[in-house]
Amino acid sequence: MTGLDLEGIVGSIEKMGYVTVELKDKLKPSFYKLSDGTVVRVLISINHLTSHAESPHGHNINWSSTITCYVPKENRHPERYTQFDPTSVQSNILDDDMQYETLIENFNNYSMNNGMTVGVKPAVAQVGKTRFYTEDGEPVYGINVTPVFKVTKGG
Repeated sequence: MTGLDLEGIVGSIEKMGYVTVELKDKLKPSFYKLSDGTVVRVLISINHLTSHAESPHGHNINWSSTITCYVPKENRHPERYTQFDPTSVQSNILDDDMQYETLIENFNNYSMNNGMTVGVKPAVAQVGKTRFYTEDGEPVYGINVTPVFKVTKGG
């Protein structure tokens, strides 16, 4: 594949059996406000589809999420930082069901090379606050996010 342009690379990926995606508009994150004042930004992106005969639309959707927390200054405590093993986060939850308010939830829409349009938005299911803090003094949260999809045959 050396020396291919973007169109050639995408064509090669499609020949591997993937349905490639193209974002229809600018990505729009969703925002949530936690009971401690932290604002959480969630963005779910669709990477590609693969054929799967048993799924409702004949495809599996490969997706990824990006979660960013914006913590109020008064809740930042750099002095509380200690190194921790990421695998121990679940066993160190202080509040396993933090309350939150939905500020904005957005669908992001993608055009597929097979003519379908797929929209995706996050659904925050649960937020847990751990006893850990980052080097910047921000609390470490465990945030459970699930994508909500809508699939249409065109447009």
